[in-house]
This record gives sequence, C-alpha cells and structure tokens, in this order.
Amino acid sequence: MNLGLLARAFLLKDQLHIKPCPRCGLHYDQREPACRHCGTLDDQGLKALLAEKARQHEGNAAIGRTFLLIGALLGVFVLIVFLQR
Repeated sequence: MNLGLLARAFLLKDQLHIKPCPRCGLHYDQREPACRHCGTLDDQGLKALLAEKARQHEGNAAIGRTFLLIGALLGVFVLIVFLQR
C-alpha cells in the first residue's frame, strides 16, 4: 500500500469525528465531552465568542477584497505592458 494513501486514510479517520458544534458553529472533536470553544461559556460568553468570530470573518473578507483588487490592478498592468509591444 502506498505510504501517502495510508497517511491520508489515517487523517480521514480522525476527521470523521470532527463536526460543527450546534451551539457555536465551530468544529470540535465529538469524542470530547463538550465543545472546547463554548462548552464552558454561559450565554453572555457565547455572545462574545460569536461576536469575535464575526469580527474575524469581516477582517478576513476585507483582506480577500484587498488581494482581489491588487490582483486585478496587476492584471491590467500586465495587459497594458503586453499590448504596447
């Protein structure tokens, strides 16, 4: 058996137990007794966790838009350079 295939099978076996938490939506190993993200939080702590998750998501989306804009500008620049030849 190929070593890469064996390693992939081992990783997939561990991923079978990783599911999203119904309370916070973050992934955790269901073999654990409670979600490691929100299992010990009260409702106010959960609200803060979800707000932080939303803030991080917005930051990541802003970075994505910035890279898209830079890529588009570079594409236009390259197109202009090659059309001038």
